[in-house]
Order: sequence, then structure tokens, then C-alpha cells
Amino acid sequence: MKPVRDNARAAMETLPKAARGAETGTHAGHHTAALMEIARPAALTLVDPWTEDAVRDARALAQAIPQATRDAQAAAVATAYPDATILRTTSAEALAGMGDGALDWLWLDGGKHYDTILADLEVAARVVRPGGIVAGAGWHWGAELGHPVRAAVTDLAARLPGATVETRGQYWTLRLPDAVRLAPRPEGRFLVVSTMKNEAPYILEWLAHHRALGFDDFLIFTNDCEDGTTALLDRLQARGVLTHQPNRVLRRGPHKSALKWAKDHIATLRAEWIFIADVDEFLDIRAGDGTVPGLLRTLGPETDVVSFPWKVFGNGGVTAFADRLVTAQFTRCEPLPRRGGRPAREVKTLFRKLETMYHLGLHRPRIRDEWVDRIVWKAPDGTDLSGRMNRGQVWAMPWGGCQDAAYLRHYPLRSLEAYILKKNRGRANHVGEDLGRDYWEKWNMGGGRDAPPVVPGFEDALAELRADRGVRQLHRRGVEWHRAQYAALMDVPAYRALREALGATEPADGTA
Repeated sequence: MKPVRDNARAAMETLPKAARGAETGTHAGHHTAALMEIARPAALTLVDPWTEDAVRDARALAQAIPQATRDAQAAAVATAYPDATILRTTSAEALAGMGDGALDWLWLDGGKHYDTILADLEVAARVVRPGGIVAGAGWHWGAELGHPVRAAVTDLAARLPGATVETRGQYWTLRLPDAVRLAPRPEGRFLVVSTMKNEAPYILEWLAHHRALGFDDFLIFTNDCEDGTTALLDRLQARGVLTHQPNRVLRRGPHKSALKWAKDHIATLRAEWIFIADVDEFLDIRAGDGTVPGLLRTLGPETDVVSFPWKVFGNGGVTAFADRLVTAQFTRCEPLPRRGGRPAREVKTLFRKLETMYHLGLHRPRIRDEWVDRIVWKAPDGTDLSGRMNRGQVWAMPWGGCQDAAYLRHYPLRSLEAYILKKNRGRANHVGEDLGRDYWEKWNMGGGRDAPPVVPGFEDALAELRADRGVRQLHRRGVEWHRAQYAALMDVPAYRALREALGATEPADGTA
């Protein structure tokens, strides 16, 4: 077996000697030998389930190890360390069974997803004596997930006055204070998950709109941006407005890849309520006090999921790309069902209890079989949709009754010039699909009108974002890039012909 790294040895040197210790995530015993040599524990407990788990092994970046290999690892560890207490179970179960102050140190090297290691750390604060050490590996693990170990250790230390953290490359040590008083987890966070590519001119309005509605965190994935979107998001991240996550795109495509990473991302696992939406979608909440928390209060504490139907806004005859609010520029939309509009619409969904969901979809999550009878799914007007939505993959709903409660304004086209740029960029969820006249005619809906939304606090939220000079400059550069890119595309005959063809079309009336 290879020797452990110098950084690992340095972290192990901080452990109390000849004391009571435990290691979780023993696996093949890679760190165990060094722990025995350096810490020389008087008593050692080794914890690992050494068992396949379909749910756990399906998580992002998880290792899928054949059961035969796991069994061989367990047998080898038992042979090598006959004096150790070996618990073939999860770290959660093993630690829960230990008494207060039962350990002088704990080496955590099992599950590294944020929720798993945070739960272990919280129990460790009780099981390890005051002044003891909790240490482990994985400080830089999981960049796609926001570095979960780093986040969990940092969050735990912030809730534990007097705790100190030291890092050595991938390895970390957490020294507990002499008096352990662990503060509760923060509650009630509202998160929006989104993907973006070349959306710089539209970001500030969208953020301000949803911040005013009560969302306090944003997890935004990007890939292959050319217009300064990444730079603007990085600046906003530095100001604490959002989390910008570069998207490692898998074969499933950009949007679905982002949702795979999002399910196990630290921002998602920190949140209570999660909403997946694009930058061309704006919630319009009429019920309660006009905020998301206010709407949930009107729906009742039993509510777990709320689906918001789209209302599609067409181009409205707007030709030029302009640095103006999208919601103010476009007011022509599809008609309501009572005026001849289609009776059902696609949805986007706000939900909690992430552990009950096995899949995060673009329009809605999918519920694990054992939870389908326990999740309460509602429409914004209070209609119970549980029977319709809890089973299967339905992602449309009747929407006529939602107009006075809440719905989602969807602006798939914006101006004609913006649409030309969208065609050049391509779609996030339909790689290889060509955006042309068919898409334009499908979504260029008219027949109805809807005034811009009135969102209390929106102007202040937008002014706060714009108060930073760097943000203003990066927004302006994004606008300039879009104008220059459009001018360049007009030198391409195919794009020029498309512009002329689209300019001659009439909006659809949107009726069913």
C-alpha cells in the first residue's frame, strides 16, 4: 500500500496520542496504517459499511465499487487490525451510537457530499470530547459541487464559537473549543438554480426581480460564454449575490448536466426551497404579499411543491435589441383559457424536501416511490395537484385559475435582433436543434396583453446591484458585445435572410 502524503501525516500529527480514536470511511485501510503509526491510539474504531448502495452510489462523483471488492477490503482490514473495533455500518449510524465525549479524535474520510459530511460533523461535535480533533481529507474534492467538504467544515466551524480550522493541501483539521455549544443550522433559504450562456444584458434585471420576491441565493451554471456573462457572474459572486459554477458538460447536454451537478451542489443542499428557472422566466406573484414566502403562507405549511404555469410572451413587434427591462418591453402574450387560450401550460416548479426527489427536471422534480403519498403538490391558487403530479412525469397543468395567484412569465424570443443572437448561440437543453422560423412562429404569441409585473422592492434591488462600478461596467460590456455580434451576423447571408423572413411574420393568436 502506498505511503500517505506528507500533508496527511502533518494532519495526523495534530491528533492526541495514545487516546481514543475512530476512522470513518476506512475502505482498504489506506490511512489506517498511518493513523496507527502516528497517533498510536489506545483504542481504535474503524467504520465503513463496505456495502453497495444504489442511491448513494448514484450521486454525483460517487465511487461505484463492486461488492466483492468491498468484501475483500473488509476482510483485509479485520485481519490487519485485530484489536480494533470494526463497525460495518454507515458513519451516521456508528456515530449516533457513541456517547458524549467518547472519542478524543475522529478521522472523517467517508461520504464527502455536503449533507453527509455536515451531518457527521454535527454528531462529531458531541462524540469527540471538548478540545478534541476532527480531521480528514477532501478539502479540494468536488469542484463541480462547490467543494462540499470545505463548505461543510467551514459552516460547522462558523456555528461552533471557538473552533479553529487548519488546512494542509487536501487535508484539514478542526479543533473543537473547550466548551462546545453548536448553533442550529440556518433555515428558510430560497434558491434559484439556472443555466446561462451569453446572457450578460439580462442578468441584473432577472436577479433583482427574484431577489425582491424573496430568493436569497442563486446557483448559476455557465459554459462557453463569449459576451462577458462569466465575468459579470464572478463579480456578483465576489459581492455575495450568487454562486457561479462553471458547468462540466456531460453527454446529456449543458442543461441536464447542470441539473445533475445541482442536485448534489452545496448551494442546493443548504437551501430549504429550490426553484429551477431560466433567465427568460420571471415569477409573477399576485397572492399574499407578492413574495414567494408570502405565497407559501397562503398555501399552508403542509405544501411541499408548487408548480407555476408559463404565460408565454411573444415578440410584440419589437425589432431592436435594447438595454431596457425585458418585462417592460414585452406585454403581448398568449390569451387566458377563458379567452380562447390553451387550457394547459408547461410549468416550472418550486419544491422542498430534496431527499424525497430522485430526479431534478427542467420543469419539475420526480418523487421517489416511497414518498408519492406523502408529498403535497399544489397550484398557486391552492388547487391540490398531488394526484396529478406525484406519480409519473407530467409537466403541464391547467392554468386558468392561476392568473390572480401566481404564474411564470416566459419570454422565449425577446426582440427580433435578440432572437437572431439566440439562434447563433444555440439552445441549452436541445443541443444541435436549429432555431429558425418554426421556433419563432411557435412562440411568437399574441392575442393577449399583460402589463409589466409590479414587484415591491424591485427598484431598490436593481439599484443595489448597479451600485457596484465593476458590475455596471461588465453589464455595459455585455450590451456592447451583443450589439457588435448582431452587426457581424448581418454580414452573413443566412442570418440576414432569416431576419427579413421573421420581420414579415405575424404573431400567433395563441388560441387552442
